[in-house]
Amino acid sequence: MRKLIPLAALLSATSVFGQDAPKPHITTLPITERKDDANLPMLYVPGNVNGHNVTLLLDTGAQPFIISPRYAVGAEVLGHASAQGVGGLAKVTIIRATVKLGDDVFPGQVMESANFNLGPLTADGILGEAVLSQYSKVTIDYKAHTLILEK
Repeated sequence: MRKLIPLAALLSATSVFGQDAPKPHITTLPITERKDDANLPMLYVPGNVNGHNVTLLLDTGAQPFIISPRYAVGAEVLGHASAQGVGGLAKVTIIRATVKLGDDVFPGQVMESANFNLGPLTADGILGEAVLSQYSKVTIDYKAHTLILEK
């Protein structure tokens, strides 16, 4: 006689055919908040570029990963371009470097190296979609002051 398993039990099961379902890889980074000149909160996270510890402005609306030229020393130069951003047109150097966010390592990450002006705020780089899109889920926990990155 066959034993029927309710659909709800199948959907909530943690294993499939005797094997544990893979658990997501989660990286949690602390967020530091600073106010800009309009008194709006800007969010910063720690990172590492080619062995240099850096402070990155978290910009979920930015496409590229941008780093200050002082942290691009020793990176592979791929070319030069002009880039349009909120602050206007800028000349950028396209580089390939290793990026670390917590324990996550992105070797050979293509990014832009440019001088950028954040007004009264300072940052070593801007963390945008180029890296954030490599995660399946990105969560900003404002109360816990953390950025949760899930692969």
